[in-house]
Parts: sequence; structure tokens; C-alpha cells
Amino acid sequence: MKHPESEEQKKVIQYLQYRYPKVLFTASPAGVKLPIITAMNLKKIGCKAGVPDLLIFEPRQGKNGLMIELKTPKSSYSNKGRLSKNQIEWIDRLHNRGYEAVVCYGFDEAKNIIDSYFKLECLR
Repeated sequence: MKHPESEEQKKVIQYLQYRYPKVLFTASPAGVKLPIITAMNLKKIGCKAGVPDLLIFEPRQGKNGLMIELKTPKSSYSNKGRLSKNQIEWIDRLHNRGYEAVVCYGFDEAKNIIDSYFKLECLR
């Protein structure tokens, strides 16, 4: 069974690797459906609920990095596109620490946000 958010994220990762090959980034496993034992082990080693899906560690114009919570394009019109309490808290806490943290609904929106972010001057 395909997971629509995973499919969108794969497209974003491919674009990021192609367009910005030297960018330092990683993806969070927090939203992945896993067997319970694996999920419990990830929690024990520090994986936290609500962490954005894509973490880009590249400073730009006063921001420490870009963090993206990715939803499907269709989810912007449904309850599935709503952020969890943990996701809202993470986005707020990241903003307070100097990161750009956003929610994107699908590949096209994420691509536009990424491109806009990398047009900003690097100050470090």
C-alpha cells in the first residue's frame, strides 16, 4: 500500500538532491508507520513525535535552517491535513530558535518554498 505523504516526500528529496546537491539535510522517521517494536526502539533512542519531515541544515539570512512538515496536496482540504499538537509545538519551538519551519501541501509547494529559501543570501 502506498502512503501519499511518503510519495510526495520522495519527490521533494529527489528534487533537493538534483537541484541542491551539496545541501546538508535529513528526513525524520517520525511519521513513518512502523512495527510497534521498531517504533518503541526509535522512541528510546530519541526520536520525537511532531518533528518536521524534512530538516535542511543550511543557514540563510538570519535563519539557522529550513524545516518542512509535508502533507499531501489533497490534505489541505481535509482533517488529515491538520497538524497534530506535537507538530504545532515543534514548529513554534523551531521558530523561537531561529529556524524557518513551514507546512507544505505537496511537492510543488515544497519546491517553491525550498527555492525561495535558497535565493536568500547566505550569511555564514
